[in-house]
Amino acid sequence: MTRIGKFFTGLFVAYGVIVAASYLDEFWWGFELLSHLRVQYVAGAALFVVFFLIRRAYVTAGAAAILLLVNIVPLFPYLGLGQEAHAHGGGARIRVMTLNLHQQQADLGALRRLIRRENPDIVLITEFKTAPNRFLRDLNDILPYRTGSRRAGLFRLLLLSRIPIAEARLHRPSLEFLPVLEARLCRSRMADCLTVLGLHAARPGGDATEWRNAMIRFAAGRAAAAANADRGRVIVMGDLNATPWSRIFADLLRIGGLADAAIGSPFRSSWTSRIPVFGLPLDHVLVGSGVGVTNRWVGESIQSDHFPVIADLTLPAEY
Repeated sequence: MTRIGKFFTGLFVAYGVIVAASYLDEFWWGFELLSHLRVQYVAGAALFVVFFLIRRAYVTAGAAAILLLVNIVPLFPYLGLGQEAHAHGGGARIRVMTLNLHQQQADLGALRRLIRRENPDIVLITEFKTAPNRFLRDLNDILPYRTGSRRAGLFRLLLLSRIPIAEARLHRPSLEFLPVLEARLCRSRMADCLTVLGLHAARPGGDATEWRNAMIRFAAGRAAAAANADRGRVIVMGDLNATPWSRIFADLLRIGGLADAAIGSPFRSSWTSRIPVFGLPLDHVLVGSGVGVTNRWVGESIQSDHFPVIADLTLPAEY
């Protein structure tokens, strides 16, 4: 075996160990971080397959193909393989948007222009310092209703809505500075309501992994309760600091009875890059059984490290 062959074989062994560790995510937070890199593992495995085929190392190429399959299977729902969006025929249509301002390093002018252009009914904003009435002052005509946390900082939340906010409260299931926002939006009658849960989950790593998990599981429980009260009309949105193929994300969908609006839409990431191999899908819109999805996409950059996520949803005709 040549020197380059030995080098790539050793690299492939290290790659295999990392992939194996990524499936041990429940045992250590470091392994949990590895579990979010499925797209990158697929790209790596594909390169190994090509390299070893060129070198005529067919056994090693076969092993690389197996690892390619192992990592691509969790991605199938997001690759558009026969999945279609589901909408409620004849129902009310609403557009939602979630975005992270990267501790307000984002271009606030671009933010306002984006909101004007996309004309959403509900917007969740995280990571900002300036008082909202300063940087959103010219949006009062389209998003007059607002609620959120007052404490400035990384995990501050602001919900803007075209639909009147009947009730709103902040839950703190993990730490005081890590809120989960729950708002009930009602058009005219208290019977015509939907619940929106917004959060910016803690970034995983060390103890913060448990903080994030506590926030997400709490939001899942609140989503399940809200779905029972409002016939499945619940939306969970925000920066969850978790990818769709992670264990905690699966828990969120299962406990909350939720579906990911991204399924059936073009596969894009929302953090650092919209190109999946160079970024991670950390920002999400999830819906209960009473909410349909017609479209979901990742918007243009507003000079944040996160891209906005926008979804067109539908509610039953009686809403």
